[in-house]
Amino acid sequence: MKRTPLIILNGFLGAGKTTLLKNLLTQAHKRRMTVSVIVNDMSELDVDGVLIANTEIVDAASNNFVSISADSISSRSGIQKLDSALKNLLETRSPDFILLETSGSSHPLPLVRYLRDTPR
Repeated sequence: MKRTPLIILNGFLGAGKTTLLKNLLTQAHKRRMTVSVIVNDMSELDVDGVLIANTEIVDAASNNFVSISADSISSRSGIQKLDSALKNLLETRSPDFILLETSGSSHPLPLVRYLRDTPR
């Protein structure tokens, strides 16, 4: 089974994660690469998800985008939501890679532990 690379964009609020994500998506689109995206936003308003969803590259209706809002993916419930999102993306699509943008307040260590212990 082919392993799908997962690129994690993690950093403080205002560090430029969403800007980098948009640039990576543009470059992947130019190279005709298939990309799936997961965005985590602590806010119920899901600001980052709205900025990324339904662009020319990402389309929530085509199952290549998942937003995990109002939760941190460094929490137990957030990890469970991430696990479900990854399973869904990998079952419904065969992306060249997955981009994961974390919330600015997410701690990366629980995420790294989960990914280390859960092969895909």
